Amino acid sequence: MILLPQQYQIVGICFCLFWRVTAQALTFPPNNIMLANSAPSKLVLGAINGVAGSTASLSRAFGPAITGFIHSKGLSIGVSGLSWWVTGLICMLGAAESMLMQESSMENKVADLMDEVAIDDGNLIDPISIDAAIVAATQPRVHDTKDVPRMAEDLPPPPPPPPEVDPAAESSLTATTAPRMPR
Repeated sequence: MILLPQQYQIVGICFCLFWRVTAQALTFPPNNIMLANSAPSKLVLGAINGVAGSTASLSRAFGPAITGFIHSKGLSIGVSGLSWWVTGLICMLGAAESMLMQESSMENKVADLMDEVAIDDGNLIDPISIDAAIVAATQPRVHDTKDVPRMAEDLPPPPPPPPEVDPAAESSLTATTAPRMPR
């Protein structure tokens, strides 16, 4: 921007900011597509997306601090734009690395198809794990585990059922003890 005449510097800065925002918005979908295509299996796609999101967040969190450190080191040696040059070098390395990317092989596509069949068949669900989850969900949660029964034999017996009452005796009992309402 310093090479532009004084009256065009603001226009140049606005153009650069507009281009940065536009290019950033245009790069997110292709990055997500390349990430999904590079997964060895659809079963690990969630983990890969999670790691990618965490890495992006860490970069956004630590990037300004690292860039500020590089900028201050550059100022101490007399180079005011060192952080920009380092960032440009990292971008060029990323562009060179992207040239080495290849389309996934047929083996990965067959593995994806096999994963989809396994998911559709329900073979990934273990009945024993489901039973254990149901048991764990129905047991009460306690903080002190020494009082928790470990086996069904350790559980206290259920309370006895209430005694059965004869319906004829019940009606005579309610008739004699029911309060009378004034008319």
